[in-house]
Amino acid sequence: MQSVLSKATIGDVKTDPFPHLVIEDALDASYYNALMSEFPTLDVVNQGKRKLTNNDATFMGASDVLASSDISSEWKHFFRFHTSMDFLAQAMELVGKRVAAIHPAIEPIVSRVHEYKLAIADSGEKGDLYIQCQFGMNSTVRRESSVRTAHIDNPKKIFNALLYCRDPQDDSEGGDLVLYRFRDEPGFYGLRTAMGNRIAEVAQIPYAANTLVLFANSINSVHGVTPRKPTPHVRRYINFQVELENPIFEIPYVNRVNSFVERMLAQG
Repeated sequence: MQSVLSKATIGDVKTDPFPHLVIEDALDASYYNALMSEFPTLDVVNQGKRKLTNNDATFMGASDVLASSDISSEWKHFFRFHTSMDFLAQAMELVGKRVAAIHPAIEPIVSRVHEYKLAIADSGEKGDLYIQCQFGMNSTVRRESSVRTAHIDNPKKIFNALLYCRDPQDDSEGGDLVLYRFRDEPGFYGLRTAMGNRIAEVAQIPYAANTLVLFANSINSVHGVTPRKPTPHVRRYINFQVELENPIFEIPYVNRVNSFVERMLAQG
């Protein structure tokens, strides 16, 4: 089984603005194309048949993928490997030391990951670490919008990764990943949303087919998605993540009143 990290090396890990790596053509073209030919439809991924709004996100996790008759055997093999200890160990070889430097309290876990029990997230099984692999899709766009502005991930998460699965016919604009750094003290409001007046854009990673992005999670790992212009095309990707039972850092929220005032002042 080919891993999305097979072509990555420690030398690919960049530290500005936070530890991350980007791998273009992450999977061999023939394998990638075979998977894409069987990528599930939006209707399949949106299992709950929730009414999707403009540029709305929906996911289908590993437990549901492996149990579904709508998902091909090739994809199920892919999901089994990418929720395995072998995959987690591969990721930790690449970013484990960077993660431990940011979060010293979990150094024993990232340096000796094989000694801990791994469970698939949302499977009902208990573990020390919870791994997830998901189909992710963003619905069609009627009015320009970002599916997620600058934010950080759940503080239980050690790392996150994305494999972009852009349809060859998708000629839409936007949907690129943006990495930010804080210019000042970190600050957040709402659902882990970064105070826009405190951050500066550092890099954009194009929403390009077969591109893999992986980054360590922390209060400084601020990222977002550029607005997508109106399009009938959906945005497709695979999401990979590993979490612990409890948060590994605290989020420095700005209280509601101060947050509102600061943001209003920043707008002039």
